[in-house]
Amino acid sequence: MPPRRRHPQAALLAAQLVARLPPQQRANLQSPQPGSKPNVAGIAAGVVVGVVALCAMAGGLFFYLRNRRRRAVEDEYRANAANSYNMKAPASSAGSTNDSRLEPSVMMQRRQSDGSIADNQDYSRRILKVTNA
Repeated sequence: MPPRRRHPQAALLAAQLVARLPPQQRANLQSPQPGSKPNVAGIAAGVVVGVVALCAMAGGLFFYLRNRRRRAVEDEYRANAANSYNMKAPASSAGSTNDSRLEPSVMMQRRQSDGSIADNQDYSRRILKVTNA
């Protein structure tokens, strides 16, 4: 976008308006009076609002970039998971693709814990037995 140009007529009009002002008001426009102090509260509020706005923009940018990076990692993970799911398992030397851990004959050979611990008594803590005597 090209820079805005000031119209020469606007500058001329402003100069004519200033020339028509009384000398006291013309002096007020050109320079501040000696002894007048700047509005410290206004300056402080402007600085605080500016710093807060800058921090908010930086925080928003940080969270935006972090979220975008997290989404990229998730998409990459999904793509890798889809690729690994579509890949065929390499053929083993025996030619068997069954998992032997789930075969019923192997399951029957596993040690069963039936009767290895007496379940009719609680050995973890002492129990206070109270009787009416």
